[in-house]
Amino acid sequence: MLSPPELAPKICAQSAVTIAPDVGARHRQDLAFGSEQWARTYASKRNTIEGLNGYLKDTAHQALAEPGRRRVRGIAAQSLFVTLLLMAGNFRKVAAFRQMVAEGTAQEVAERARRRRRVNITGYQPPP
Repeated sequence: MLSPPELAPKICAQSAVTIAPDVGARHRQDLAFGSEQWARTYASKRNTIEGLNGYLKDTAHQALAEPGRRRVRGIAAQSLFVTLLLMAGNFRKVAAFRQMVAEGTAQEVAERARRRRRVNITGYQPPP
């Protein structure tokens, strides 16, 4: 059986605790949680992530939330199957976008400029 000390330590008897501002500073957010600026900054990012989660959990396709889609034991095997389902979802997104471009319902993505091919070290040095 435990018996508490007769005189409680100061931390147990006081009503408030002061923590220095530098404690946990690396976990501090630049924007105050719940502020208008915080909401503007994080709302669209949160919506994007939640939309992707819904897309990947769609039971007609990847059904990522269904354990029956990954009937294996172990975290390594589960991680591999989740990765494959994520890849399938990404392939489905790319295929849908390419179909929309072919039908003319989406804008085409600008092509990247081709890199100059350098064959030897002189291609990296300025001319004399």
